[in-house]
Amino acid sequence: MDRDNKLLKCVLDAGELILKSGGEINRVEDTMTRMCRAYGFLQIEVFAISSFMFLTVTTEDERVLTQTRRVKGYDTNLQRVDRMNQLARQVCAAPLEPESLEEKIREIQELKVRSHGCMSVFYGEIAAVFAVFYGGGATEAAVAGAVGICLYFLLHFLENLLENGILRYAFCSGAGSLVLCLIREAGIDFMADAVIMGNIMLLIPGLIFTNSIRDMLNGDTMTGLLRVCESLLRTVAIAAGFIFVMTLFGFSAEPGAGAVTGQRMLLQIFTAGAGAVGFALIFQLRGRKLLLIGLGGALSWGIFLFMQSQGHALSGLFSAVLAAAAVGEFAARRFKTPVLVMEVPLLIPLIPGGDLYRMMVSVMQKGIQQSVEEIVWLVQEVFLIGAGVILMSAIASIFVKGVRQMKRGAG
Repeated sequence: MDRDNKLLKCVLDAGELILKSGGEINRVEDTMTRMCRAYGFLQIEVFAISSFMFLTVTTEDERVLTQTRRVKGYDTNLQRVDRMNQLARQVCAAPLEPESLEEKIREIQELKVRSHGCMSVFYGEIAAVFAVFYGGGATEAAVAGAVGICLYFLLHFLENLLENGILRYAFCSGAGSLVLCLIREAGIDFMADAVIMGNIMLLIPGLIFTNSIRDMLNGDTMTGLLRVCESLLRTVAIAAGFIFVMTLFGFSAEPGAGAVTGQRMLLQIFTAGAGAVGFALIFQLRGRKLLLIGLGGALSWGIFLFMQSQGHALSGLFSAVLAAAAVGEFAARRFKTPVLVMEVPLLIPLIPGGDLYRMMVSVMQKGIQQSVEEIVWLVQEVFLIGAGVILMSAIASIFVKGVRQMKRGAG
């Protein structure tokens, strides 16, 4: 393989690593384009969707080179996205030889990840935290945590046995529901809806949803729509898996919402921050980023609760999303990391897993026609989350460009 073809292979390796680790399409295409430009390639054409990448370049001696890559298997690891972003910056500043570039990409691919034991504990912590977040107590936290640990090992076991992700998550949610039925049969009484919603938040595709919004914002409409459809199908499959098995075994779990007292509000704010940190941990993030993510998650939920208490639930959600996205934009520039790395964990507590569960219960018990109000409410929430992310991204972009122009003018 000549030098140019080896470089193209390395660029595709870099793009594939970002895509498989959870990066958005625009980041994949932009990184590949910048790296090709750094190596002197001309007329660079990059096209990527969630399962395919296409790269064509023209060399200085007017040769046209093309390589493609079919992308399979995803392993969310935002630390790899961060490190690959740093390597791309390094390459653009001082291009590496193909062998050195290949070695550094391999090092990022082989970054040490947390053990299965640690990951299972984090899954249990997230489920327990969100069970409390949705109104549960110590018993609900313990039950949700135990089910969360079981779900992690089941997901890992089925990863290579069941390639269809939607079916895999539906099966796991059904299995989690079966565990809840067995726990109830063993004589342990608990608030089922809080436990179920805690585990739904554990499985809900927050990263896919956030990426779909960013893809459409960046003009990658086709990929964005594909990811929106995937996230919706997966969330419905997760909720339906829990509810179907519980209904099959005659286990009633009527969703309800008690009065939100001052103590409960403080507890929700704390658990929102803890839940955001939990997701950052399973996404392999480390260090000071965790503290800022926890504070940002707590702050955004506090804003939502305050405005909800004033009778402005939807505008409160929109304001909370703006706050979370603003923290994400600030933190990304502070740590010189992609916005996605900070923003996704921050937005997780605001994703309406509880309302999805309530909507699915209503549909299964009353039918679609009698559940229009719940469906419309959920659609409004999803729209406001997307609109908030898009608006804050636009504001941050305008601000950064304005500051750069002012510096150039001053210079």
